[in-house]
Amino acid sequence: MLDLAEAANAAGAQAWVAQACQRRMTTPPRIEDALDRRARHRWRDLLKAALDDVVDGAESIAEMRYIRRVERAHGLPTATRQLRSVRGGRRRRDDNAYVEQKVLVEVDGQVGHVGVGRLADLRRDRASAVEGWLPVRVGWPDVGEQCCATARDLAAVLTSRGWTGQLRRCGPGCTALTAPGEHRGSERGGLVG
Repeated sequence: MLDLAEAANAAGAQAWVAQACQRRMTTPPRIEDALDRRARHRWRDLLKAALDDVVDGAESIAEMRYIRRVERAHGLPTATRQLRSVRGGRRRRDDNAYVEQKVLVEVDGQVGHVGVGRLADLRRDRASAVEGWLPVRVGWPDVGEQCCATARDLAAVLTSRGWTGQLRRCGPGCTALTAPGEHRGSERGGLVG
């Protein structure tokens, strides 16, 4: 896996880590140990950060980007990752649950969910709403080039449900604290990774 990650670009390297752990082919401590035994690795620092995200509950590169670029970078509260519950008579696992505010943030990857998967997502969202949870879906652009706007929107949702924290800028070009539609340069701020 480390050889494949080294041959990949930054996003691909992180994806290898997430996939290997999600599929239970290995664990973050085993990857970190193998990485530490190598004298050099092109993506050492990036993979160490990715491993932290996987330990925190991220199962995909989109979820890693959500944690880093939206939640942590902008000072949003830390969600419970991969929350297991039963709603609508079915077992569920939610990507990011803000339990105090009863907000669920589901992160759909680059391709997103289509067809039967999309219908299952809609049923799941309705079952969550029936039990008082507010489901919010974010996609690839929301955790990439639109991360500041996503953080702004989520902060508004969380605030409407009782969060008393403060949203913060992720970097010099961050637009999270500007009104929607108001432009302040680059949307991605100063974020990398």
